[in-house]
Amino acid sequence: MRLTEILKQGQYEPMPVEKQIVQIYAGTQKDKTGVVWSPEPPRVHVQRYMKELIEFMDTRHPEVSSSCARRRT
Repeated sequence: MRLTEILKQGQYEPMPVEKQIVQIYAGTQKDKTGVVWSPEPPRVHVQRYMKELIEFMDTRHPEVSSSCARRRT
């Protein structure tokens, strides 16, 4: 997945660093066989996929973002 597509943000809609960390992690991590564990959606769907990933993480695993935010300060 292209990191430039992952990190695109709307004008005047800055994304918190902790959410950017989740997106970068999802786009770069590989499993033991060397396959990226995040699917490779078509380029036009990357933003929707990342939005859904953030919503999932905020809903099911809010401790991840809060942990990143705490380490930042």
